[in-house]
Amino acid sequence: MSSLNAVFDIAKSALMATQKAMNVTSHNISNANTDGYTRQRAELTAKEPVIYGGLYFGTGVDASNIQRVYDSFNTIHRISSASTIRSIPYSSAPLFPCCQGTRLPGGTSPASKP
Repeated sequence: MSSLNAVFDIAKSALMATQKAMNVTSHNISNANTDGYTRQRAELTAKEPVIYGGLYFGTGVDASNIQRVYDSFNTIHRISSASTIRSIPYSSAPLFPCCQGTRLPGGTSPASKP
């Protein structure tokens, strides 16, 4: 374990894990203004250590998981808001019944305009 290759392997695992975390961060930044997007977070964990001469030596780090971070309060609020909107009755009656027979200059009715 005391070889120079082991030291480089530890450094390589740190660089690879950091690269994954930076990819997640750039993904968060690029989607910051996207509706419904929730932030993600890379979870870094230590690799299994090795025992050499009765001592434990670390073997590096790994980006083991990417978790979605969200606020449960906002999620519950959005769900309740959506159900409130669905409960509003829909009416196909005209908004301004007083203007129903009104004609515009040129002889057309407001309802026929696109």
